[in-house]
Amino acid sequence: MVRDQPLGEHVLPAQAADFVPDEQRDAVLHYYGVGGWGILWKGEYLMTAPYFSNHGLLASSTCEARPDEDAIAHGFAETPYRATKVILVGHGHVDHAADIPAYPLAQMDRPTMIADQSTLNLLGNAVRGQVCAIPLPAAVPGPLPTDGDCSTGAFRITPLPWAHAPHAGLESVGLYATFGAPQGAQSTPLCEPPKTGNGWLVGRTWAFLIELLDGERTVFRILYVDSAASPAFVAPWPPLEDDPIDVHIACMPDFDLVTGYPFDLVRDRNVKYVLAGHWEDFFRPRDRSVRPVAVLSEHEMNEFVLQVEQAIGQPTEEHGPVNKTDCTVGKTCGPHGSTWTVPTPGETFRFRTSASPDTASP
Repeated sequence: MVRDQPLGEHVLPAQAADFVPDEQRDAVLHYYGVGGWGILWKGEYLMTAPYFSNHGLLASSTCEARPDEDAIAHGFAETPYRATKVILVGHGHVDHAADIPAYPLAQMDRPTMIADQSTLNLLGNAVRGQVCAIPLPAAVPGPLPTDGDCSTGAFRITPLPWAHAPHAGLESVGLYATFGAPQGAQSTPLCEPPKTGNGWLVGRTWAFLIELLDGERTVFRILYVDSAASPAFVAPWPPLEDDPIDVHIACMPDFDLVTGYPFDLVRDRNVKYVLAGHWEDFFRPRDRSVRPVAVLSEHEMNEFVLQVEQAIGQPTEEHGPVNKTDCTVGKTCGPHGSTWTVPTPGETFRFRTSASPDTASP
């Protein structure tokens, strides 16, 4: 339960009709689960490295972590993955990068992949040969070019230094720990991806500012992170514009082991709405009932959304999705308030951008 509302019980099947916006100026956001999101804008699709295989604890560490091709095909079904223009990868752990070698990349017309150099090195020759890779850190801080050898089309992407929370901690004694071995970086390109979960090294972690463009004008801003971290962990970000962040795609687990997240980030970046993802147990097969990952108690999930509510305050106008007025919590949508949603895997959202209805057509 979150705010006395039930969590989603099962992964929702994607529906092609969900990706047809009510208005051409609407952006469609789809939650694949874990750190995976799809963003449809002006007929182009951006993905944040969906993960469907949901390896168990052993495969996620010392045992074989082979992508589940059936689960991947089922997870992508009825979503516009063939229109993928950009794939963002925040870090290289198994639950973020290990399914990428089994993506249907040949059906995506050589998408641009933006990832840490270590993660690109892990993915193997086959993946690197089917994408237009932009290795991070980028040579120049700030937005990446939208055109050129690796186009990002209607999306302007700014990579932002970020970090990865520890997996466990004892605050009273200042002791924090990260389980498993995958805490380094892969310095040389591998011919084949790692065979075991621990082979998927974190590398350097990145957040991304995703701007949706109408011509050259930014009409919607999404701030994406795939791990909890304190802003104090990392070097200051490049200055961002004064305009607000329309949606922050958040990572709930282990926020209690860092300081300043989500409250400081939401407040300081003028966030209007939060989609609080990565909450479900990704060691559990997707065809079973959904439940929170072990490190997230009901108290912690409520504390997370309380911090979001306090950081945003009382909204003066509607900033949330325009398609959720009649949904059934726990069945067709996740728990939600005026400034946040804890999405059910498979849930799809439509947000209205500031684009003119006359100019926002694909």
